[in-house]
Amino acid sequence: MPHQGMGNTRHSLPVRAAPSAQAKVVGRLAPVHVTPESGQGSEEGWRVEFDITGYSHGWFRITHATPPGAPYGDPPPRGYPKTYSGTGWIRASDAGGAYANSQMPVRRLLSYPHVDAPGEPPGTDVAGPDGALSIDGTLVRLFACSANWALTESRDGRRGWWRGICSNQVTNCS
Repeated sequence: MPHQGMGNTRHSLPVRAAPSAQAKVVGRLAPVHVTPESGQGSEEGWRVEFDITGYSHGWFRITHATPPGAPYGDPPPRGYPKTYSGTGWIRASDAGGAYANSQMPVRRLLSYPHVDAPGEPPGTDVAGPDGALSIDGTLVRLFACSANWALTESRDGRRGWWRGICSNQVTNCS
């Protein structure tokens, strides 16, 4: 499941050999890269994108990280901090993304990762005109993942499962 880095935007983010703050640092993810073109996708600049391939106790195993802006033809300049593309672990709180337009039967956060799971309607500040969870700018935090599902928190403070997280910084993956 692809995701984008959030976390610290001024400094490189450590990627560790194991899901622990004491584990060896095997590489780093570059900080946010701001250019005139980056305003097209992210208000704060381009972020590193990566695939999440596992989860353990508050940590995501990641791989295939790409430098910020590179997938959009706006890569960082020479001399910019490098992005580690190998496999390693980052804190779940340092990953982000957006709710993907995954054609869920009911667009709300669910109590467990299954399309038939019960869920609460979203708060009015994150609901679209149809009363469903708006997928634009409402994902605040990722907690865990299971296959193509993510345990998330929306801007209204509700926590639940959503199928499909979008890492694309210029679309909602429709």
